[in-house]
Amino acid sequence: MRAFFEVGNNAKTDYYKEMAEKLLEREGNIFGKIEMYETYHKSLFANNRFREAYIAYDSLFKINDRYLSDKQKNILLENEANLNYERKAAIEKAEYERQQAINKLIIIIVILILLIVSIFSYFIFRSRKALGIEKVKSDNLLLNILPKSVAEELKEKGKVQSELYKNVTVLFTDFKDFTKVSEQLTPQELVAEIDYNFREFDRIISKYNIEKIKTIGDAYVCAAGVPNPNPNHAQEIIHAAIEIVQFVNNRKKERDLKGLPSFGIRIGAHTGEIVAGVVGSKKFAFDIWGDAVNTAARMEQNSDEGKINISGQLYELIKDEFNCVHRGKIIAKNKGELDMYFIEL
Repeated sequence: MRAFFEVGNNAKTDYYKEMAEKLLEREGNIFGKIEMYETYHKSLFANNRFREAYIAYDSLFKINDRYLSDKQKNILLENEANLNYERKAAIEKAEYERQQAINKLIIIIVILILLIVSIFSYFIFRSRKALGIEKVKSDNLLLNILPKSVAEELKEKGKVQSELYKNVTVLFTDFKDFTKVSEQLTPQELVAEIDYNFREFDRIISKYNIEKIKTIGDAYVCAAGVPNPNPNHAQEIIHAAIEIVQFVNNRKKERDLKGLPSFGIRIGAHTGEIVAGVVGSKKFAFDIWGDAVNTAARMEQNSDEGKINISGQLYELIKDEFNCVHRGKIIAKNKGELDMYFIEL
């Protein structure tokens, strides 16, 4: 390009400058235009065309200024684009991290809720189980005190209606010479021996449809036909009485061989009408009342050691199944003369 702008060739210089300018303008070659104006400026200056050289230099300066401005604009635009991209990326990253944090928080909350629910469920289960266990214990304890039907009525109504039972056989037992034997035992030994005997009595009557009523000191009272009617009440009482006598006799032999104090037993039974129910509002107890109860007690009081003494009424019910010995009419306290029989063992 410098060859066209030689010193002294002014016409050609201006001609080629215009051609080069048009060509470079069409191509958009900004760098070519800068180089052309630099060469053209120097050529004019060398040919002493100072005013034109100044104009060419001014054009060169403007082109450079515009180029730099465009370049800076592009850089700014590029920087702004990069900045926007980075800002967008940062926003997206922050949003992603926020969402991740929210998801983690939700998971933690769900886990905590499940944990709390599990803990509450566990304690509720334990509480219900404990309540169930306690209820079973309470029911079993109540059944140890009251007959099942009576216990159900008490739980449902809060009280028990007393009832009359016409066909009931009542049995009393009593240890012979209890006071004399008890003096030979410590209080602990005495209670232990009574407990041992009464536990066996409980086991024996549980084999039959017999209800334990109570113990009074060394006396044991039970009845058949109450609170649930039992057509075999008389027979079952006699079977239980025989087993009780056999057990006590065997126990006495064992203790006698060891040189230990031992009890003998007297048993009495009677059949008749009684009233049964629960009275009072504390320490509930199922109990029986009536002439049949008093007569059964008199049968026991007039019995002998190792014997089962029964009334004439009871004899009539069991005479075909058990051998009995008539003792005749015996005077009973507040009852006058009563027919009494021993059961043959």
